[in-house]
Amino acid sequence: MRDLDAERTAAVLPFAALVETLERVLPDYLAGRILCPERQVTQAPVEGGVLLSMPCVGPDLMCHKLLTVYPDNPAAGRPAIQGQVTCIDGATGRVLFAMDGPTATGRRTAAVTLVGIRHLLPQAPRRALIYGTGAQADAHVLALAETWPGIGLVIQGRSAGREQAVGERTGIAVEAASSGAA
Repeated sequence: MRDLDAERTAAVLPFAALVETLERVLPDYLAGRILCPERQVTQAPVEGGVLLSMPCVGPDLMCHKLLTVYPDNPAAGRPAIQGQVTCIDGATGRVLFAMDGPTATGRRTAAVTLVGIRHLLPQAPRRALIYGTGAQADAHVLALAETWPGIGLVIQGRSAGREQAVGERTGIAVEAASSGAA
């Protein structure tokens, strides 16, 4: 079994391919050919921490996303969300590989946003407003900039510093809504 770190997970999940795949398989999910039961949430031994279990079964592939969420971790220099997505051959039950869970989640969620934008807007967007300054904001900035180069991205967060940090982490120019420039 291969274990993909965050960098390798991002490399094997390019946004264009994710969007194409989602557009192909979302109808199967809606038709019940892909089963994704409601996630199970279990209290962790640490106050405020949880263990999230999210299985999904398709005709040829099974996946299980197992994540921990420990909101106090960042204060100690640890990620708030950790975990992995394990992918299993549907015909044999053999574990194929595991991906970094937070990276896979961020990229998949941003790709779903791209699918929505493509179906709701008659043309490519010129500007987008992203609420939040965490990992999902980073993933959405990367996805939008890769899909529509030159798009204006505005980040709305709790402070201009946090908003600007999204651009610093992603290496993509963003406007901080709190600065008043947006």
